[in-house]
Amino acid sequence: MWAFLLSAFLHAIGCWLCVSLMLYLLFKPEKPVRLPGIKIQGMVPANFKKLSQKLSDIIYQLLLSHKEDLKVQVTAPEKMDKLMPHIESHIDFFLREKLPKSMPMIAMLIGDKTIGQIKEVFVTEIKVLFPELIGQYMDGLMEDDRLYPLLTEKLQSASVLNYVTAMKSNLSKLFFKIKLGAFVFGLAYGLLISWIIL
Repeated sequence: MWAFLLSAFLHAIGCWLCVSLMLYLLFKPEKPVRLPGIKIQGMVPANFKKLSQKLSDIIYQLLLSHKEDLKVQVTAPEKMDKLMPHIESHIDFFLREKLPKSMPMIAMLIGDKTIGQIKEVFVTEIKVLFPELIGQYMDGLMEDDRLYPLLTEKLQSASVLNYVTAMKSNLSKLFFKIKLGAFVFGLAYGLLISWIIL
């Protein structure tokens, strides 16, 4: 009976240790440790450049494939409606403050009613023009040759690597559940093997 339980317990400890070591080697050691004839480094830090390159490929392809959806979202009427009060206040400030200083002759010719009419024409035109301009800007941004290298460079930066390795602490609950699952599996496996052999 004791051999039966001891075998099950040893299998459980073995599974727990194997899984713990595998999870540890995902993120640690961050810098390569050289032992005689072997180099040990965490899988994520060792392959970080490849992983970030793949991730930048995925993000860039997603951006390109959803370019039209992004344009629709960014230029949605409700988004423009939120911007319009700011735009109107800038137009008003321009017509009432900046224009008279730049061109005093025009300031003498136009009054509040004319300023209101000009402002209304500008706002109407901007409501039509602004979404088109943003759409064209986004098209240019997506076709810019610098976007992909910039995305790759930012994803390969040291701060992202620090974030990824720090993520290990955020995953501690998940890692504990995985280790516990390995322990239970090892215990069940050990009991089954002991029952078959003994």
